[in-house]
Amino acid sequence: MSKEDEFNPSERTVCEWVAHESLFLEPKSVAKYVQAVKYFLDSYNKGEVIRSVLVKRMLRSLCKKYGKPVRDDRENVTIDLLVRITKKIDLNDHLDVCCMAASIIAF
Repeated sequence: MSKEDEFNPSERTVCEWVAHESLFLEPKSVAKYVQAVKYFLDSYNKGEVIRSVLVKRMLRSLCKKYGKPVRDDRENVTIDLLVRITKKIDLNDHLDVCCMAASIIAF
């Protein structure tokens, strides 16, 4: 995407960018790049461009051509998850406390 439409891209520009990136990246990487761009555009209230039917069909056609990305079944780290883990570990064990501290810092 060029600088002049970085904050307000058109559907066509996004599709061209996705098509260009798909030449060099795996489908799962392209999907992650699109998610990152969606997150960026959402911060400027312009995320509806990525959610358009045209862009979704472009991504779907890439998945059909190159294969779908593998489903990621990892759980997102949230405050609630960290609290649940804290309740299950032994707080008297130094190693458990260090691992928990590292998890919280990484969060």
